[in-house]
Amino acid sequence: MILAQFFHLTVPWQPIAILFVGFVWFLVYRGVKVSTQWAVITFAFEMLLILVGVFAIISHLTQLTFASFNPGMVKNGLSGIGLAFPLAIFMFIGVGNPGAMVEKTRYARRAVPTAIYTATIFVSIVYLLMAWSTSVAYHNDASKIAGLAVPFISAASKALGPVAILVYLAGLTSTFASLIGATNAQTRMIFSTGREGLLPGDLGKVSRFATPWVAIAVYLGLATVLTLIWASQGSPVKNTL
Repeated sequence: MILAQFFHLTVPWQPIAILFVGFVWFLVYRGVKVSTQWAVITFAFEMLLILVGVFAIISHLTQLTFASFNPGMVKNGLSGIGLAFPLAIFMFIGVGNPGAMVEKTRYARRAVPTAIYTATIFVSIVYLLMAWSTSVAYHNDASKIAGLAVPFISAASKALGPVAILVYLAGLTSTFASLIGATNAQTRMIFSTGREGLLPGDLGKVSRFATPWVAIAVYLGLATVLTLIWASQGSPVKNTL
């Protein structure tokens, strides 16, 4: 869907989405180690492409400014910050996923908090870089930025030209890594409730790879159906905005 948007193509995205989810199911079914390795590789690739986009944006400008970090530029003061606060919180959904993986983590009391704090700090820096470079690219014109569907991609496209496909690939790898992380974490919680008898006991079954295969199938099955219904109401890209 992301690449189709870049090339302005009309493609049947539903079969592609199902294949995409199927591949994630296979990786998660094979085990946490296998799926996490794929998630880390794609996440690293995504970060590299995002940093390329940030560098391209600022390197194409003759004058950089840090005016967007000035609290005085916040529209409507504290009420403006309050309006943006829910969005900022939403961007950090998922950083607590390591907590659900305690059973599969060595030295969990140390490793899980470290993972959560590290992820929060790292993505905060990345978000700030993306927001700042986008703001600089449009000369801190809030009204112009607000009129863009995906501001960072629009800014990167201006700087990179045809090479902007790299930024779209970053969006694709981001979705892939996020789905793996969410599936690993959420299915462990579903599995635990089935094992403890809070939900049907079949949810506590494991495969020969010691993975909660029933919980995986239920979670990804429901997520796929909901996504297909939601996205069928219009453009999948627009529905995310």
